[in-house]
Amino acid sequence: AGLTPEQKLIAHSNMSMIENHFAWVVKWWRCRSPGDWVRAARLNLQQALHTRIPNAVLNFAFKLRFKQAAKKVRAHGIGVHNPEEIEEFGQNDLKVLSDLLG
Repeated sequence: AGLTPEQKLIAHSNMSMIENHFAWVVKWWRCRSPGDWVRAARLNLQQALHTRIPNAVLNFAFKLRFKQAAKKVRAHGIGVHNPEEIEEFGQNDLKVLSDLLG
């Protein structure tokens, strides 16, 4: 409420960038290789989901879910770019946020 009109515009544009652009870059990264993501996070799906379903079944379902998410990333439009371009988009967004936050 205490922001100037210019600060409100900056806040709005940054929220829009994060929600409508950078978030899709992150989703693309996560969908690119779900198995690597699980290993990088050191995620034990049985423990995380509090279930006795075998890890092999959970990993399969997890990867299937990420393939569905990858279709959404492509449908959004960011997924049609090559990996180098998408990584550059993300780096540019992070640079803008870094500069803004100081």
